[in-house]
Order: sequence, then structure tokens, then C-alpha cells
Amino acid sequence: MEFFIILGGLMELCDPSLEYNVSNLKTLSVLAAVGIALGVYAIVYVFKAIGLSTMARKAGKNKLVWCAFVPFASTYLMGELSDGMKIGQKKMKISLFALIAELLFVITWLMAQVPVMYAFMDPSRYILEVSKNGVWYVSGFTEKIPLAVYNIYKVGTVLEMIFYIVQTITFVFLLVAFFRVYSPATYIWMAVLCAFIPLATAFLIFAFRNRKAIDYEAYMRARVEQIQRMQQQQYGNPYNPYGGNPYGNPQNPYGNNPYGNPQNPYGAPQQGAPHGKEPDDPFGEYASGKKTDDDPFSDYGSGSDNKKD
Repeated sequence: MEFFIILGGLMELCDPSLEYNVSNLKTLSVLAAVGIALGVYAIVYVFKAIGLSTMARKAGKNKLVWCAFVPFASTYLMGELSDGMKIGQKKMKISLFALIAELLFVITWLMAQVPVMYAFMDPSRYILEVSKNGVWYVSGFTEKIPLAVYNIYKVGTVLEMIFYIVQTITFVFLLVAFFRVYSPATYIWMAVLCAFIPLATAFLIFAFRNRKAIDYEAYMRARVEQIQRMQQQQYGNPYNPYGGNPYGNPQNPYGNNPYGNPQNPYGAPQQGAPHGKEPDDPFGEYASGKKTDDDPFSDYGSGSDNKKD
């Protein structure tokens, strides 16, 4: 796809109207544009092929190494080397989606751009009109363009826009899945960069060719555990920022019982009785006999407890 991106940009310089709308500017011939595009693409192709073939060997995908050297198949290989795309609870490889989207975009690009290239190669196939104020305008194809070619151009122009959007979305998903394996810490930035500058993809693949493939989910689990360990080392228990329970028993805010017996708030045995023994009745000298649980007013009654008044 890189070749068509380069050629599409150069085609803007082949428009015959530029010679009239921009002073002292010579338009680029279509053949020259194709030659330059091939030259630039050759450089991109070499870097991408070397990078992907090395990654495929390291990942144990020796049967797919050849894909690195074949256009379109290299996109499929990127998908096979990637982490996949999660749809619901299932993770799917995006290889086939990326390949189909790229093919459809290139086909529709050719439908829209080949008639234009054909017209640019002969000025008689393209109408240039001059307005009264001397400004040149391009009005479109002449009758020398066959009707079938013109219809293909019109349909291709519409389809090219549709599949460009589809291919771009698929390409972004592919980049995210791919760089999550080879650059998990910065995969978002890598995907954004390559989405805006597609030619950068080949050079990044070449730069990352010797990296080991990483399981992104395992990488994230390890990162979370590392962060948790660092927090525990720095702060101790996350629910106790001082490394321990500074208060001891949560019901005793000072770490021990400063009062001794909880029923003796001053920590010393009660006066008048040995420690651990029941104290004597302070009014025992007024009692008549042995202490019982009888009616305290029984002494004032006329008889035993069972006798009624």
C-alpha cells in the first residue's frame, strides 16, 4: 500500500492546471511520478521486509517468512505477529481483515486514479479553459476519454473514499495489536505516529526487529504487581500508611491497656481487699448472722419467711 500512498501524493504535482494556476511551476510527468514512487517504495520495502522476516523467525513462524517479501502478504504477517483484536470475550487475529481492507482500498484507488493518470498523459484528454480574468480552470475529461473509463472513474471515486475509511480503521487496529507485542510501554504513540505517517511503519518494524515478542496481558499483570510492591515498600499496608498498626488493639488506641484491669481504671488493686478476692461487706457488722439472700427486712418481721402476716 505504501507505493500507492507515495504515488497518490506525487499525482498532485502532475495536474496540468498547476502550470497555469501557479507561476513558474512545471508539472511532473506521470511516468516520472511513477518512477519516483517506485524508488521511494523500494527503500521502504527493504526495511519492512528485513524487519518482518526477522520477527517471523524469532516468533517461530518460519512458514510465513516469505510473506515479509510479498506486498499485501506482509500486512497479513503483521497481523499474525500481533496480539490480536478482542471482540467480546474472544480474541481474534486481525490478519485477514487487514489484508482484505488493504486490497479493496488499492482496487478502488486504481479505479479512481488510473483514468486521471491516463488523462494527464495527454493534454487533449483534459479540458483547460480560460476565464475572462485570465485564470485557468480545469473542467474535466474530454470526449477522448471512453465512456466506460469515465464511469469506472466516477464509481471508483466514491468507493475509494469508503474503503479508505475502512482501511484506515483496520490499519489502526492492526498497529495497536502489533505494537502491543513489540512496544507495549509506548504502543499508543507508535500506533498514532504510523496512522498519520504510514511510511514510518516500515522503519519502526526494522528498528524493533530484534525485540522479543511480549504477551501484553502478562506484561500488564507484572506491571500491576510491581506497582503494588513498590507501594507496599514505601507505605507498608495500603490501609495502614505507617507500616503497622500504630494503635495496637483497635479498641485500645494506645497499644496496650494503660489501666490494667478494664474494671479498675487506675491499674491498682482495690483498697481493703486482697487482689483477686471479693471485698468484705462494709455493712456486715450491722447484719444479724450469716449473709444470705433473704429479705433484708426479715429481722423486722414476725416469724420465718414462710409465715404470713
